[in-house]
Amino acid sequence: MCLPDKVRITKRREYSSDCLDGTWKARLDGKAWGKQARHRGARTLNLYFSEIETGGKYVISIYWARYYGYWPVKGGVDFKEGAEPGECFELGTGKTTHGKTYLGSARKLQNAGK
Repeated sequence: MCLPDKVRITKRREYSSDCLDGTWKARLDGKAWGKQARHRGARTLNLYFSEIETGGKYVISIYWARYYGYWPVKGGVDFKEGAEPGECFELGTGKTTHGKTYLGSARKLQNAGK
């Protein structure tokens, strides 16, 4: 699968990395490769979401998990292979001890936000 680098995502500066904390519904607007993780040897995958209720825009970076792919921490969807822009998800997000957003879970929704 050929994904763009983040510089090719239009209006990417509209997306905040300070994401909601909790469970919320969002549409996947796009995905693009991020920086390479030095200690893991794999690139991050940046996911660009619009919250369905408010239209707020957020970017979440997920990391490659050995043998599994680009999944949320607690499982759900492989965002590299199993998610396409325009699809809607119920996301579970939280903050690390350093205040960074992480994607804990994701469940694909049918006909949400349409």
